[in-house]
Amino acid sequence: MVCASPPFNHAGTKWPTIRNVIFRPAAAPPGYRQMSHNQGQGEALKHMVSVWRPLNRPEFGVVDSISESVRKEERLDPHLLVSVSRGPTLAVVSDYAGDNSTFGFHSYSFLLADLAFAWYWDEVRRALRRSVLKDGRRLSYKKLQSDENRARCLVPFLRAANSIPGLLITLLVDKRVKSLFKPDLDLGFPEAVPRNRWRAAQFEKLMRIAHFSALLISGLVGDQQRVLWVSDQDEIVPNNDRHIDACKLFGHVLGHYLNCDVGRCQFATTRGDDGSLVLEDLATLPDLSAGALAELVSWMAKAGCLASTSVLAPMSQDISMKARALVNWLADGRFTLKKLAFVIEHGPGDAVVLKRLRLFPEELTPEYDFRSDLEHYVRTGRV
Repeated sequence: MVCASPPFNHAGTKWPTIRNVIFRPAAAPPGYRQMSHNQGQGEALKHMVSVWRPLNRPEFGVVDSISESVRKEERLDPHLLVSVSRGPTLAVVSDYAGDNSTFGFHSYSFLLADLAFAWYWDEVRRALRRSVLKDGRRLSYKKLQSDENRARCLVPFLRAANSIPGLLITLLVDKRVKSLFKPDLDLGFPEAVPRNRWRAAQFEKLMRIAHFSALLISGLVGDQQRVLWVSDQDEIVPNNDRHIDACKLFGHVLGHYLNCDVGRCQFATTRGDDGSLVLEDLATLPDLSAGALAELVSWMAKAGCLASTSVLAPMSQDISMKARALVNWLADGRFTLKKLAFVIEHGPGDAVVLKRLRLFPEELTPEYDFRSDLEHYVRTGRV
């Protein structure tokens, strides 16, 4: 059920129950390990049908490494992912953070969701808009602590979001990494897209978003499934001309990744919302994840916590309250919205080092469990 009263006192900055989160940067996972203590379970896992479709393109460098890491992680944890290929449309919604000079990492966050099964979240977020966010404002990370209405919506919004079957994945790239692409690897870049319309940094960002998105779509999309690809409106698509160019570029890049036949692929920005603000609200999830993890990982780098893959470290009190609350939500892996994070660090000789960021809650946070609310909705028809 939607709690219209504040889940925390905004004036007193009393946030939801914040458990401590322990994190560990981990190198690429080892190969699949047989569970010798339970042979039957091991045999079942060997024949498990994977959700993730691996890329198997070593020439794609770190992007292929991400794909291979997800493949190995799923073999180790069969509940790492949920299928998003059963409905007619796969939504891919992205948002970004880290441009602020206080952060040492660029953060690219992507929500992949099966919209056919996001109906409960949609009911809740409509109720929140009717009762609290009446003026159409967005629940954004930057303004979370400065606006009472946004703060009131945070917990019920995140709680309902846990019911979405999907994946929220964030990729954090060290700012010392100037480019993830070799100069001679442009995949036969289409001449119809004039690169000079973007500054070098803008074009690098556009290419990262295109390649990361294409990887995730190719890994999770179903045969003949439509794709709705939504990006936040920012400097890479600030107007219609850039939007058209981005469509051409994204379609071209996606064609190099897909290994199945998909239906119609549509690219939009959040300004193309139909008036229900559903695109804005979907984009809120990667917005919150990108901002919180950019803050967390930037602090980790300064504190030397990224250097070793064998160190468990508690979350510092120096991290903002809003980031700590969101990291607590991201660390809870019980629900159908799965969350992953990978860090791409600058290595020796301008190499890049890929690590998965693992988050471990010391205690589970009850405020983020949507199941009793869903039972209430099924019984009464009211949120």
